[in-house]
Amino acid sequence: MDETIIDLKKQLAEIDLKISDKLNQKIVGIVIEHKKFGKGTIIKQKNNIIITKFDTEEKKLQIPFVFVNNIVICDNKQIMKNMEEIDNMLKDKTKIEQSIILEEQKITSMQSKINKSNAENPDLFVVTSGSSYDDNVAMNIYYCKAERCRKICRYLGLYKDKAVVKIGEIKKIIEAVKVGEKLQYDLIYGENILKEDIKKIEKCIDKSYDLFNVDISNQKHKYFIVENFYDTYYRKISPGGLMEHKYFDLCKELKMNELPTIKEIASNLRDIEWE
Repeated sequence: MDETIIDLKKQLAEIDLKISDKLNQKIVGIVIEHKKFGKGTIIKQKNNIIITKFDTEEKKLQIPFVFVNNIVICDNKQIMKNMEEIDNMLKDKTKIEQSIILEEQKITSMQSKINKSNAENPDLFVVTSGSSYDDNVAMNIYYCKAERCRKICRYLGLYKDKAVVKIGEIKKIIEAVKVGEKLQYDLIYGENILKEDIKKIEKCIDKSYDLFNVDISNQKHKYFIVENFYDTYYRKISPGGLMEHKYFDLCKELKMNELPTIKEIASNLRDIEWE
């Protein structure tokens, strides 16, 4: 689940608890005055409903609505204050619920765009991974200059020694570049950027400096976050190595109408070759 939505739902749970505590403050036996029915005594209370006995009949009333809208008044100032606080919390609750809906709509919209992009693009982005190979596999991440990859694919393959030796499903693509003294992040593919994603990217930047003695944060890079890399051996049989990257239509390569799980894809690629 998206981190923003998780935080909002946590806030929602907390405010629900506070509202419940306020509503559970006993007001049975309190005398109130209704604009229409006159004076009455609260004889029952359950959550936000009170039953009040007036001279001629009993009435169900909703709180805090009847208090904050001056339909009912009470001499007890603390009760009036509690009703106002409950009303304010209910308004805050509505705002949080609306924020959750908006965040969920954003995710749905983004997922729709991703599905459309996947339908229009090849399935597999294969990249050369030399000095950074071990780090890529250990951290489930690959990075390259932003202009190197302009298509959005579902899967990422790591090429080494004339074969694609690892394949994983891409969960996020994040672009990052240093603006002034601070890294700026943009989500290109997937759901929201999490703190753990930022830590991975910062670690990649540190590792790349150790490997290449270059600060890659000064130039915009794409960071491909993979759920997990699986072993495969999709061998290149034509002369020469791979020049930076290559795209594949996996359905075409595997002669399938619909792709299986990533584990099955990794296994099936072992049985075929490419030029």
